[in-house]
Parts: sequence; structure tokens; C-alpha cells
Amino acid sequence: MGTVNASDYGYVADYDSSTGIGTDNGPILSAILADPDIDRVICPSGLALLDNLEIPIGKTVEGSRPTLQTFLNGTYKPDGIQGTVWCTRATGNMVSGRPTNEQVRLNRGSLLKNLMLFHDGQPTPATGWTPIDTPWAVRAGRFEDNSRDVRAENARMEGVYALGYSHGIEFQKGGEGGYIRDCAWQAFKIGLSLDNIHHIILLDNVQAFPYWSCQADVNTYALNNYVAYEFGRIDGLRVKGGLFSIFTNVGVNFIPSRSTDFPGQPAYFFDIDAIYSDSCLHGLMVSPYISGAMLTGSIGQLIVQRTGNTTVVVDPASDYGVRLRGRCDISVEKFEGSGPGFVRPGGHITATNSGSYINIDKARICQWGSIPAFNFGVSGSKCRINSPVNVATATTAWSSYTGTIVAGNVTIAP
Repeated sequence: MGTVNASDYGYVADYDSSTGIGTDNGPILSAILADPDIDRVICPSGLALLDNLEIPIGKTVEGSRPTLQTFLNGTYKPDGIQGTVWCTRATGNMVSGRPTNEQVRLNRGSLLKNLMLFHDGQPTPATGWTPIDTPWAVRAGRFEDNSRDVRAENARMEGVYALGYSHGIEFQKGGEGGYIRDCAWQAFKIGLSLDNIHHIILLDNVQAFPYWSCQADVNTYALNNYVAYEFGRIDGLRVKGGLFSIFTNVGVNFIPSRSTDFPGQPAYFFDIDAIYSDSCLHGLMVSPYISGAMLTGSIGQLIVQRTGNTTVVVDPASDYGVRLRGRCDISVEKFEGSGPGFVRPGGHITATNSGSYINIDKARICQWGSIPAFNFGVSGSKCRINSPVNVATATTAWSSYTGTIVAGNVTIAP
């Protein structure tokens, strides 16, 4: 039998976004996937209610790839989106600020492809807007799952969009040898979280973009709370095409592992083509709790354009686009800090840990405020810039800028 169409087994795309009512397709798909002769299920276009689904080992669920509508034309609703859309209004079962439940769970060798997950329960943006806590849109693996059968090795996502969730995608002890490809999301607290991955995982053409809403109150909440990418212990993180995010408190955040296998350890090594953190508070952060094993890796292009939103208040001493607060050794091929019109009180890169090292081959800088653009005043921290370039004139002269460019242990090569 192999591949079947879910419509032939009772799947119905009849979700009504005005009421939140429709046929729950989770049990229907679960029954189809339980058939040992079926390994691939195709879901038709349309809005369908689906609160929860676990995709069994080695099986594929595939839809008709949706066409994204930027900002949903201000409706905050899924109506009018073409393609397969799974809608839910489920709430998150929160423990220590993180959901323990999910809308879709992947297992070892399973694939979710070409559909949209849409949380339809968020309040309409207004002054003081705060999102409700939702389940994760997608999870693969769990820290407490120690059997290899449930560790979600080689779990994969391709062409999946997740909009309107407080928490987007989480792979923990899952995804080894797998990938997340051509996926996008807008979450409000954590977008993508990877941790305790005992192998190489590939991210290819992913982005955290405000497809659900770019309304000012939503942006303000995100600037105060949202982490687009959170990376704990990963044996090898490979990113093709880059990590794009916009309107975030932290674009990319490296943290110590929360797992029992590697407690407190950071990513073993990462190789990232590009990080582009636009209109953010911090484009890249290394957690201060990375204090034992050192975070190591390379970034092709690191571009940080900080927000011009002056209503987001931070300590000026910490208002840097890149904050190295833990032990790290990072190599960057090309760095560009801030941008015309995005000036805030702080600078571009600061280190507050004696074991923080960064080597930048080429650096282009724009505007910054009254504190140094590069601040490595903590003893034992180091920054080397091999080729400084004035972004305005494309020359090596930084003399046209006012204020202090560097402070502390910063070496600028001739």
C-alpha cells in the first residue's frame, strides 16, 4: 500500500477560525499511521483542526506546501492561506516556563513535510500585548527518553511553517543525523531549541520571521522576551544558508545543556554559514553559565543590526549587539555591526568572561553610542580584528568615527 491520501480515511479540512471548531484529525491520522502497511500519508489543502499527533518511527506525513502571507494581512487568522494548515487552540502544559506538550511529535526516522502549523488562540495585538502559553509546535525526543527507539534519531522537517506559538520547535535527544530544511516560524518566547544531540544535525534555509504579525505591540513584547534560536549541547551543528531573525531579544543564544547526559556543557562545535539578526536587542549571546567546557565554532558572516526601539530599556553597559558572557572561542570571517539609523547607547561586541575569545577576519562597523564599539576589558578576554573596514567609505580608516572604538584586549592587525 505504501502511500495513502488521508481524505480516503475520514480526514476533513473543516476548521472554522471564528469558533475554533472542526473535526479533530489527530485521532484519524493516528489510526492511519498505525497500519504497518502504510508509511506515507498525504493530507489535502485546507484548514484542519489537529490538536495532537505523534508520527511513528520511520513514517512520513506530508501536505500541500502553503503559500506564506506576510503578516496575514493584519487578520492574525489562517483564513485565505493556500495549502495544508493544521490549526489548534491548545494551551501549553508549563513546567519551569517551558511546555511539556506539543502539537506534533516526531520519532526516529519520521518526516513532517510541506504544511503549516497554526496556533489560533493568541489574543489580538493591543497595548501591553502578551501571548498565551502554547504547546511546542513540533518536538522530537525528550530528555527522559533513553531508549534508542524513542530518541528520534534522524527526525526530519521540511517545508514546515509554525505561526502563533509561544514556543516553536524543540529537538532534545532527537534529530541526530537529521535535518530541519526550508522551515520558518514566528514564536514569541523560544523559536527553535536544540539540546543533547549526540551527532551532527543540519539546519538548511531556516528563518524566524514575523509572518503572524509585525504589529508594534507584538514587536515590543518580542524585543523584551523572544529568543529565536537556542542551542545547548550538540556534537556538531551545521547551518547552511544562515540563521535569520528579526525583532528578538536574542537572535542566537548558546546555552549550557539542560540534559542529564551533558549537564552544563555547550555545543561541542558549530559551523554556521551566516547569522543575520535584524532589529534585535542582541544578535548573538553566549550564556554566562558556560563556564567549564568551552564553546567553539565558526561563523561565515555575522550581521547584527540592533533595534532603534527606544522603549526597550536595558542597562547601557550591556547594550551590545554581541555579548560573550561565557567561555568561548569563536572565529568569524566577516562581521558587520549595527547600521545607520539603528544607533543605541551601546556598542557592537563585548566580553564579560575571562575565557571569551573571538577572531574576526574582516569587520565593518557603523554607528554606536558613547561606550566602545568593541569592549574586552575583562582580563583574559581577547578580540582580534584582522581587517577593519569603514562601512561608509569601504576603506580601512575608522578615524571618521567619534567615540572610543576599542577598549581592553582588542588587537587590530595592520
